[in-house]
Amino acid sequence: MKREVELEVALRDSILVYLSIKYEYYSKALKQENSAILRFIRFDRELIELKLYGISESDIYDDFSGLCISHVKVLKRNDDLYISLDPYDERVDVIESKDNFVFKVKSYKLDIRQV
Repeated sequence: MKREVELEVALRDSILVYLSIKYEYYSKALKQENSAILRFIRFDRELIELKLYGISESDIYDDFSGLCISHVKVLKRNDDLYISLDPYDERVDVIESKDNFVFKVKSYKLDIRQV
């Protein structure tokens, strides 16, 4: 697996403040794939919005005490991207069963703005 260092650096040392998940739905009026929007604040100066598209797996456990992103693991394998916002061991280049807040996606869009 190949590291996606740019995304790891963009998310590290931030706080997750928003998460919205949309499920796949197709009708004449609406066509949407599985997707998610995550928003983070970093150092009270940056608002980071991460949009995930084509989610095929997620594994999330949260006790709602706040999710400070001190470690991040983002790995690319073939056409899939694996993102763990709470990895058990950030140094390991595979997604492990102990990793938390994991998404398997096809693509993403990252937007960083100053606040």
